[in-house]
Amino acid sequence: MINRIHILGGSGSGTSSIGKAVCNKTDYKHFDSDNYLWQQTKEPYTEMRSSEEYISLMGNDLTNNEKWILSGHVSFGLSDVYMPLYDLVVFIYVLPDIRMERIKKREYERYGDRILSRWG
Repeated sequence: MINRIHILGGSGSGTSSIGKAVCNKTDYKHFDSDNYLWQQTKEPYTEMRSSEEYISLMGNDLTNNEKWILSGHVSFGLSDVYMPLYDLVVFIYVLPDIRMERIKKREYERYGDRILSRWG
């Protein structure tokens, strides 16, 4: 039986969206790798967690839940210890130009006009 799934792919490939959608239709719990890597701050994605905290938080969720989907990139080297838990790994490939358009849209939704200066 497949109980523990890791969905990974490049930024903007839809791993989080796919993970959430599957979990909304099943009894799997959804965990997003960004929630382990980044501290919850007013300005999101600005302060990374320590390696120890990252490993501890991820381990707590992955080892204390029976059925889950972990979406997004994980910091290999730090979280290698959890790789044996995966029953299935799914790699999502999306053409780079499509991913970049998705990333630009997402970043604009997060940060508004102030992000435009970074895109030239």
